[in-house]
Amino acid sequence: MFIDPAGVLIDIPEEIRTQLINNNIKRVGAIFYTHWHPDHTLGLRIIEQINLDCGTGRPRGRPIDVYFPEQELDLLDRFLIRRSVFDFYQRLGLIRLHTINHGDRFEFVGSESKPFSFLPRPRSTT
Repeated sequence: MFIDPAGVLIDIPEEIRTQLINNNIKRVGAIFYTHWHPDHTLGLRIIEQINLDCGTGRPRGRPIDVYFPEQELDLLDRFLIRRSVFDFYQRLGLIRLHTINHGDRFEFVGSESKPFSFLPRPRSTT
């Protein structure tokens, strides 16, 4: 999903490059991940194509804000892609990684947002 004019991508599957080209999307300001599954994360390298100048090895623009649920990032690291990929992109200045948790509030594009889970949260027994 792409939200315009904010330039926000929600999840990035492997075929994201084709989808961006077919829809004439040239600017991405932020990427929100909902969870770690491959069909939502394996388009990760689009970050390089969007923001890396291969001639200089430097970013083309400001870092892309990447938002990832903390517990999902831990699962991504465990099962699929090493978290160090995000660390590498941060060192290059391609992204700024923001971890978010259920119920956290944060401001994005001038409005407040609050992530939530579609799955019921376990209830406390105390």
